Amino acid sequence: SNDSSEVISFFKNDYQKLIDELSENFTVKSVSFSNEVTENKSITLSDNNTNISEVFNYIDETYNSADVAATILITDGIPTSGNDPSSIASIQHYPIYTVGVGDTTSKNDIAITNIRYNKTSYINSKCVFEVNMKAKGYNNQDVILQVYDNDKLTVSKNLSIDNNLFYNTFNIDIEPQNEGKHFYRFVIKAPEDDYIPENNEKVCIVNVIESKKNVYFIANGAHPDIAAMNMALESNDMYEVSTFQFNDLDISTLSPDDILILHNLPDISAKSDELFNRINKEKIPFLLVVGSKTSINTFNKVSEQCKIADANGSFEEAYPVQNKDFKSFSTDDILSEIVNSYSPLTTHFCSYTLPSSADVLFYQKIGNVSTTWPLVAVNKDINSRSAYIFGEGLWQWRIKNYTTSENFDCFDKIINDIVYYLSLSETFEYFQVNINEEYIEDEPIIINAKLYDSNFELSNKTDVLLLIKDSQKNEYPFYLNRTSDGDYSLIINDLSPGYYTWSATCQTYRQEGAFNITQANPEKFDLQARHNELQRISSNSGGSFFTLREISNLTEAIRSEVKDENVFHYQTNKSLRQYLPLCILIFLLLGAEWVLRRRNGIY
Repeated sequence: SNDSSEVISFFKNDYQKLIDELSENFTVKSVSFSNEVTENKSITLSDNNTNISEVFNYIDETYNSADVAATILITDGIPTSGNDPSSIASIQHYPIYTVGVGDTTSKNDIAITNIRYNKTSYINSKCVFEVNMKAKGYNNQDVILQVYDNDKLTVSKNLSIDNNLFYNTFNIDIEPQNEGKHFYRFVIKAPEDDYIPENNEKVCIVNVIESKKNVYFIANGAHPDIAAMNMALESNDMYEVSTFQFNDLDISTLSPDDILILHNLPDISAKSDELFNRINKEKIPFLLVVGSKTSINTFNKVSEQCKIADANGSFEEAYPVQNKDFKSFSTDDILSEIVNSYSPLTTHFCSYTLPSSADVLFYQKIGNVSTTWPLVAVNKDINSRSAYIFGEGLWQWRIKNYTTSENFDCFDKIINDIVYYLSLSETFEYFQVNINEEYIEDEPIIINAKLYDSNFELSNKTDVLLLIKDSQKNEYPFYLNRTSDGDYSLIINDLSPGYYTWSATCQTYRQEGAFNITQANPEKFDLQARHNELQRISSNSGGSFFTLREISNLTEAIRSEVKDENVFHYQTNKSLRQYLPLCILIFLLLGAEWVLRRRNGIY
């Protein structure tokens, strides 16, 4: 920002001088902190985060506390990630001298701080957006909020600001008129003196569908797994969830528009044959939980895609291991951390055969041995989708999720992602392009595409042209790269934050879509330096606060206030043989003294 020039000048001209002065009395370590904490890194002020608390964690982990005489913290005091630095600094065993940089002046600013909304809605029904905004320095002024639906102005709302420090929460209701992805862009038209115009805009992506999907839990007896998965889906507006005991199910009512979750099925009854005959004939998507009551023989007879062999009626405990190459839907980085704490599922002791189109989310880990046997997998063929969980005990995963993170988010996301994967319509596309809808600034845009021939075999002999357009209608053409697997891929790294549309063409095929890149630089959303926080850090730790212009006094203050209180103890052990010459000399001297005393009569 505008006040960075003074900071850059300090690091360029005076920082090394400060280190040299302190080095006369101390060993000086230069540590920089931004997205990460590193030593001896050049100061560029170009990273996207400030994690002040991590500095103290780094010092604690890297150095013995008795060896740290003091810390000099040079910052504007605005953390964008991590914990409260003042609370962590107060428990350190060394004084912290803070140097405040940046502008502490309050600036006029209007911002959309957050928008809460459901990511799925339905045609001609209300989609509610809860908007949080703040304004500083605009008392008794009006501004306009505009909402664009795929770049078409949909809502214009007048907002009256009645306080110099103003906070407000209000709802915007929109009724989408057509299916598909809707990119709703919220923009506050602020006055020209708005200091941070970048925080006046947010984009919300809503998937608009025609109607809710029916999800039927069909169970071969009561089981806590059903309750756990039911709770994971109950807050999702996309689904109408019902539960049936298998014996009470009217199979004739099932249709391809339904999603089935089958637990401990099939069994040995003729009704299982009838159920799976209808599933296979109507191409009904299903999630099958293979449990202790599942008949493996019947499973192999009715399953068209997956086979289980060598089952002898015994069971084992299988822990989940995440497959890093899973591609059917995106998984969060935190997933593997939480899944590592999950309890094992009870699985059949057997071997598995999956079709080549299957995608394994979790493999089985038996004891300490990771296997290639699937624990959770999904499959997509030309006309249908299916998913398999080869074990029961999912209810324990949900409990473990809560004990690890005090929420059910990870478990609920796994179940919702699988069911959403099953809900996608299955009209086979000979040309398929996979581009996510949301990216964060600096995140690579990974694009995958597949082209099938008339025999449903992959072919990448034809060029694929990808044309990306930004909101200003600027065009960015790319050709996708051919891979050794027979498909196409491309990684794009240099697109700026904003809303983009894309079209991909290959032969006579064409696919279209859109994505949004969210600005990930939180440094731009709070520019008022917090020197009062730095003063608190110094006061709580026994240090002192300085501004950048007072830094010439810092070296002398540290020299006079920081004392070397280290006490060093040395102990040396030697054998008696090493002292033998000395002992002989002592005995000779004592003998000579005795002789002299007798000769002279002195006793």
